[in-house]
Amino acid sequence: GSTFAAGTYALTMTTDAMSLGGALSGSAALVIQPKTANTTLAIGSDATGSLKLDDAEITNLSNGFSSITLGSAAGTGAIAVNFATTPTFADNLTIRSSSGAVTASDTIDTATNTLTISTGGAVSVSGVTSGTLAISGTGITLNGDITTSGTQTYTGAVTLGSAVNASSKGASSTGNTISFSSTVNGAQALVIDAGVGAITFGSTVGNSANLASISLTTSHATGITLTGNITTTGAQTYTGAVRLAANTTLTTTNSDVGFGGTLNSDSTIRTLNIAAGTGAVTFTGAVGGSAALGATAITAATTTNSSTWVGNSTLGITGNAVVNGAISGITTLSISGTSSIAANITSSSNQAYTGAVTITGSAVTLTSGAAGTVAFSSTVNSAANVGNTASAANPLTISSGSGNVTFTGVVGGATNGALGALTVNSTGTTT
Repeated sequence: GSTFAAGTYALTMTTDAMSLGGALSGSAALVIQPKTANTTLAIGSDATGSLKLDDAEITNLSNGFSSITLGSAAGTGAIAVNFATTPTFADNLTIRSSSGAVTASDTIDTATNTLTISTGGAVSVSGVTSGTLAISGTGITLNGDITTSGTQTYTGAVTLGSAVNASSKGASSTGNTISFSSTVNGAQALVIDAGVGAITFGSTVGNSANLASISLTTSHATGITLTGNITTTGAQTYTGAVRLAANTTLTTTNSDVGFGGTLNSDSTIRTLNIAAGTGAVTFTGAVGGSAALGATAITAATTTNSSTWVGNSTLGITGNAVVNGAISGITTLSISGTSSIAANITSSSNQAYTGAVTITGSAVTLTSGAAGTVAFSSTVNSAANVGNTASAANPLTISSGSGNVTFTGVVGGATNGALGALTVNSTGTTT
């Protein structure tokens, strides 16, 4: 029951067993580590290990240490964390091992203090509440929610053992960076809210075990950085700016993909493929406004862009398209389904519209460069007016240089579908 005061001196306790019956205090660093490398460490009353700190002994670690380190940098024994009643560590906490597995069956709570878990072995956590969080291991399994008031850094491949909500907006924080250095896998939902912080994925997500869904939210200027393919069975939602740092494929199983902010390449032009099956793909913010996308192919029931789109190569849409923002910079355009067009489309070469086309904008021009063809394989009509009592009489202008313009279906023949005007500027053949 005696107390021990280390004062301003750093204190290192190296032992394979201990009993801490009274308060242990100090203002410098505290290290409790095994003497023998393979000694196992137990943190919490319900944990099993040779060197053990139970709940009461953890409470005896008085607030005031600059940091508390549990475990040895040379340790090889496993570290188990399991409390009868979850305590709050009052100081910055490090749990470390050279190669031993670190398994936390309960939430680790350090309030707004930092938490570092570092090992050359595997790490499994059931949940975290902390300030800055850094977890490194050969494999990291997340089995619960992570809430921090500082940054979150995961160094090592991550597996979702259950649905995970990761937020860096704890303790009234406005948000902080959340970054993953390696892959993320697991058939679970992943929700990340970084607030004003950035979100970075350093590798693929869902490549070996598809995620159930992913939802990412940030208001950071750089926003969300994707450095590999994202594969989910359910929806993918990107709220905030997205930057492609590699050629990227986004795949769902007949589920939606939605971009709530801008979408750009990084300093290198990146290709984008989206395979959403019968799901919808929606672009709310500008695409390629600061760094154009490369070749882009989208498969979805309906693809909608609500702002400008700047490309650098081909744009192919398999399914229906709703064009509410001007498209430019692309080489060719192909749309296999119906097209609802409210804004200008400018390409350097051919444009092909396989399904019925409806002109919904009040002044739409399709431009296909110096010699690009423009081909309509079905009908072309104006949208109806608001009350659907007459045509809105929207005009259509086509400028194709020397390229041919082909109308296979009836133009303006739908009920309330007459065009206001049709102007074709071409030295090629119009049929």
